[in-house]
Amino acid sequence: MLDHVTVTKFVSFLKKNFVVDKSPSELKASYRWAISDKAKNQLQELLSGSCSKTSIDEFNDFCEKHMWYDANVKLRKLFSEYFSANEMDLPVAKWIAQAWGRINGNHEQRLSEYLKRYFSTNSDVDYPQQGIATYSKLLAFRHPDKFAIFDARVAASINAILIMTDGDRKPDRIFPLLPTQNGQVRNFNTQLQQMQIPPIDDFYQAYLNLLKQAAEVLDTENGLALLDVEMLLFGNAERLVEEAKLAI
Repeated sequence: MLDHVTVTKFVSFLKKNFVVDKSPSELKASYRWAISDKAKNQLQELLSGSCSKTSIDEFNDFCEKHMWYDANVKLRKLFSEYFSANEMDLPVAKWIAQAWGRINGNHEQRLSEYLKRYFSTNSDVDYPQQGIATYSKLLAFRHPDKFAIFDARVAASINAILIMTDGDRKPDRIFPLLPTQNGQVRNFNTQLQQMQIPPIDDFYQAYLNLLKQAAEVLDTENGLALLDVEMLLFGNAERLVEEAKLAI
């Protein structure tokens, strides 16, 4: 887990660089995760009968206007509405991981394993690095108040902030370096590998605690929730890793 001083520095960095004196439109502009027409059509079939037409129309309107921050926030709200009467199943998991998340290597057997592990009555589970970018998406969509997506960009953003807020520019521990197709994040991860910094124990729980503590402060002072912090980190990954490279 991260110590109190590290968490405080992390939250202060977010406030100073992304929140204070920034308009809502500026915060939203960095998040550009588009949703394809094919994914939208599949989604409407999945949610038909479980979500109001008004909510679906609002989501489609955001997509048509390429307002991707608002569209993705609305998407999570749609699923909250859906899950009020339904549980996570394989068709929904496939849409989240593949159509929305664009992780096409997830075969049905693997997704079924995640469903059994994380959505059964057994609460004694672990959160390994293998598959984290997929199963954290499922958890975040199903329980947005408890879980957040952990992927290569989010991990790189946090590691970049840890480096820039550490006095020696070499934190004691960092979050796992996940594989990615993003060249800037991949190059940054290569640099971190060469620094041989050990990984954080129980990294996903440490990540959730970090975001929840950040959200508590930013929600009270600036109206940002857990999802907003996750999206802020994802959307600014390229900027943060480039700034951190200069600090290494």
